[in-house]
Amino acid sequence: MNPLPSLAKVSVLLLLLLIPKAVTAGMPSMKLEARVMLEPARLAAVCSAANTGEETVYNVSITSSLANDTRRSDPLGDIHAGKHRNQRVEFSLEGLKPGRYILVTRLDFHEQNGLPHRVHSFHAFRLVRKEPEVQEAQETLEERTVSVTSGMAEMPGLSVSEGMPAVQWRAFGTSGATLSLMLKNLRHIPVQPVISLYLPDGVAADREEMRVEMGPGEERREEIPLRADRSIRGGHPVSVLIRYETSSEHDSRLLRTTLAVEENPASITGIAVAATIFLIAVSATAFLFFRRRSAGADGKSGT
Repeated sequence: MNPLPSLAKVSVLLLLLLIPKAVTAGMPSMKLEARVMLEPARLAAVCSAANTGEETVYNVSITSSLANDTRRSDPLGDIHAGKHRNQRVEFSLEGLKPGRYILVTRLDFHEQNGLPHRVHSFHAFRLVRKEPEVQEAQETLEERTVSVTSGMAEMPGLSVSEGMPAVQWRAFGTSGATLSLMLKNLRHIPVQPVISLYLPDGVAADREEMRVEMGPGEERREEIPLRADRSIRGGHPVSVLIRYETSSEHDSRLLRTTLAVEENPASITGIAVAATIFLIAVSATAFLFFRRRSAGADGKSGT
């Protein structure tokens, strides 16, 4: 029996397994909105999660965060196509200093096959004499790759800029990039900015929140490694929230940049070359083995 056809099939299968698969279509679409209202002794946030796709989403929950306060909703159940759910959370005004705040709303849900998804929305307002000025914002799963603004966060007394090179897909293991943040304390007093990362599906970091101690006039560079799944392709927004407080005010700023994941032709070429070499080596070994075996059999039959 000639094993070469079987070896060829094995090599082709190996090649197909190593070459990256395209991302499948049909991602669910969820729209997340929020509004902030001032009430006696409290601040109310009303969030709405709408299913704008064609399939039901499951295990829906909403988490709202304002400064150091985080509120998670009770399970909201499933949301059918074209339907929505509302959630109301309340934050006490006690302890909230005047200044600029950003309400962070996170929507978690699953597809029918159990695949989890997460959407973030950011809503900025200014608290002045207990009267917030609300600037609405929204972000959907469909529009995540469009709503991108990068650059520098202009904060009174704190300068922050970012930089992140494109990620190239690797043949083996996970792909990664490093988000670089440059911070400078422009004040004459120490500050403790809190940095929070909000990442798209398929991207993870060892540290998604950190507190940085900075002395007067100090400059610091923070390097944050990011990991991207093999299925990630194209551009995906990464949001960075920076907030800090002094004895009299609060300030928050949002940086948005893009995690660009590119195909690496060298990796794919390397896989093809390695698979070809493997096929040739195995075929040659099998050919020599069976040739010697055949020669030995002929020698025995001639005696």
